[in-house]
Amino acid sequence: MKNTVKLLALLSLCSSPALGQKPLSEGGLDRADDRHETLSEMLEASRFSYQAIGNEGTPQAFTNKVSSNLFLMTGLDLPASPSTPDGKVLFHDADDSSTLLYVDTRSGSVAFSKGTKDISGTHDTPSLPTTEEAPVIATDLLKELQLAPADTTEMVVEHVGGLRMGVLNPDGSTDQFEKLRTVRLSRVLDGTKVEGPGSRIVIQLGEHGELRGLVHRWRELTPTALLPVEKFTPRELRRMISFRIAQATAKATKVEFESAKLVHYDDGQGTVEPVIHVIVQQTLVSKSRNEKGELIEHVLKNPVDFYVPILRKSKARLPFVKDQLVKGLAKPGKDRKGDALPETPLAGDDD
Repeated sequence: MKNTVKLLALLSLCSSPALGQKPLSEGGLDRADDRHETLSEMLEASRFSYQAIGNEGTPQAFTNKVSSNLFLMTGLDLPASPSTPDGKVLFHDADDSSTLLYVDTRSGSVAFSKGTKDISGTHDTPSLPTTEEAPVIATDLLKELQLAPADTTEMVVEHVGGLRMGVLNPDGSTDQFEKLRTVRLSRVLDGTKVEGPGSRIVIQLGEHGELRGLVHRWRELTPTALLPVEKFTPRELRRMISFRIAQATAKATKVEFESAKLVHYDDGQGTVEPVIHVIVQQTLVSKSRNEKGELIEHVLKNPVDFYVPILRKSKARLPFVKDQLVKGLAKPGKDRKGDALPETPLAGDDD
């Protein structure tokens, strides 16, 4: 009963604007739509799902294109290990384990590092691009490597940072040396931010903007329009959200609702779907005795987040989503094992 009351109070917040997305302040991500404040609005805005298009040509042709372009740009010539049965190829430097190229021909993922030997000294890397210059250089490098998205308007700058090296001095002080400039790119589809392991690119730049590292997990997509019948109703989504919160915060003494956002989730396996990203803050309390036998209370507050599928026949591999989350809806108020699910009405949402 206590858990049910707690969740009723918590989910009642979902009918207020607190359920909507908070403004996204980093780079181009403020283009993502944050106006959807109720589940009904989120469902209406969920217009498409997406499937990845296969890589052009054969796996060997894709590997040859990526490796030849990267080696031509960086001046490297790394030997390749034999391709694994699942289509993974590794190029590496026998004398420097930090210099490598990894290609997954099935998913189209690429990871590259030029190594750290020549930048490991106790000095800043000279002539690093500024935070304003770095995104422009990164985009130009992607085009030269033939790895830029076909629709560059989907690509937005999520963050520009850097890689630093710290050296501990004998007196206990630490010297910091700036080594690389890092540009992180993400995706926006139909006005909505894309989260998950796919649809992201990370580029590391060195002296005069030379390419030092690359992580490329970005596939071309084909959209499919969604019909209302393919989506859960607001009532069903409310029940799934309450179930997940109860499941994830069972040992919490206090739960605070933070946000629920409409996003697209790219599972890195070729599927991109609209989902709801829920974040709550839970407070955990434990007790122990100190050396004097006195009872000490320990309070820990940490976030809990999860994704709830919008589609009835979801294909995306969402983290920590179990079958009972969806199949439990077959019997109102029950999960697959027959345990009662708390009712958590959201005022203002149609069913």
